[in-house]
Amino acid sequence: MTAPPVTAAYVVLSHASADRLAHLVGAIRRSSPHSFVLVAHDARATPAPRFDDERVQVWTHGLATDWGSWELVEATLGGFRRAREAVDPDLVVLVSGQCHPAVDLAAWERELVAAGGWQGQVRPVTYRPRWGGADGTGDQTMTRYAYRWWRAPLLDATLRRKGRLARLVWAVAHRTEPLVSVRLVERGPGAHVGVRRVRNPFTTGTPCQLGSQWVALDRTGLDQVLTELAPGAPLERVYRHTIIPDESALQTVLARHRAPVSARTVSHRLPEDRVLSWQEQLHDIEASGSPFGRKVEDFADPAVLERLDQLSGAA
Repeated sequence: MTAPPVTAAYVVLSHASADRLAHLVGAIRRSSPHSFVLVAHDARATPAPRFDDERVQVWTHGLATDWGSWELVEATLGGFRRAREAVDPDLVVLVSGQCHPAVDLAAWERELVAAGGWQGQVRPVTYRPRWGGADGTGDQTMTRYAYRWWRAPLLDATLRRKGRLARLVWAVAHRTEPLVSVRLVERGPGAHVGVRRVRNPFTTGTPCQLGSQWVALDRTGLDQVLTELAPGAPLERVYRHTIIPDESALQTVLARHRAPVSARTVSHRLPEDRVLSWQEQLHDIEASGSPFGRKVEDFADPAVLERLDQLSGAA
């Protein structure tokens, strides 16, 4: 007896042009004919695209989804809710408008749903800051989430100039790190001042997790994420005032309940620090085991895109 097809929903976080989105959405739909695609579009730079396909829905959310912002998580959760309301999917997959399928998506969906769980790249992080000039122990990335952060526009220009005053600010922040710290999110919302939380929301048993933004989750994982990061929920109140929450919020919720059944990121990015031949580019994507390649249209040879379309069945 043939198993019923998997219902997969792809939530695409996008600010890309209509042409690029049309290519991505078309490739997903050809590789996974039973899929549903929800495009969560930031229309500040480019207008929302239109699709003549009842299995594709466009949501212009009106949020400023700058890199490192809470609004990225907010748009993700909103897309998840709309996907669940639309098709009650067996599997939800989060990708960027700059991704490209690299495998037969329908086959990958069946394997992941049969395994029961979620896919994503994640690791626990801990950090103990120290007073004075000594470095803390552990991964300082943890301060993004263990502190409550506020934007500091008056410091922004100073820190970006990287002059003497900026060095003084960084030196003071380093010495006072057990209480207060400073960060500059250069690609996103700029300078922030953070105060260490009195009650740490993360414990040894339920640590803070850090990982790739691009994940795939089954129905159970979707319910967990939408419940524990619902507006006003304790963990939502924590992450709303953190830095780069898209690399930790969903991952922390999912990993608290189950380890990923596949510890690979959903979307693999080609290395940018060295020049690869198109054969090496293709091998790098295939060897990653990820179902998508990220920003391949920016960095990959056209021969790679053609081969990926053949591999995914989107040609």
